[in-house]
Amino acid sequence: VADVYEAIRVEEHPLRKCQGPACQQHAFIDPLHYKPNIKNIVPSLQRCTGCMQVWYCSKECQNSHWKMHKKQCRAAAAAAAA
Repeated sequence: VADVYEAIRVEEHPLRKCQGPACQQHAFIDPLHYKPNIKNIVPSLQRCTGCMQVWYCSKECQNSHWKMHKKQCRAAAAAAAA
């Protein structure tokens, strides 16, 4: 019953997904909903400081996504600065 309850709670509250290519980690947009026993849910994600548009669970995920993200990141950062 507890697993069903937690699954329902996850569906009711918005999540962000880590953008690391092979990563399955998610975090609640509102960290007050975090519970440590839900699979693939981490306490928080860190935002890319270049574009502020994508989120990562670790530096390793950010580094592994950089080749795919670099062009979009630089374009978004330039647009924000203009």
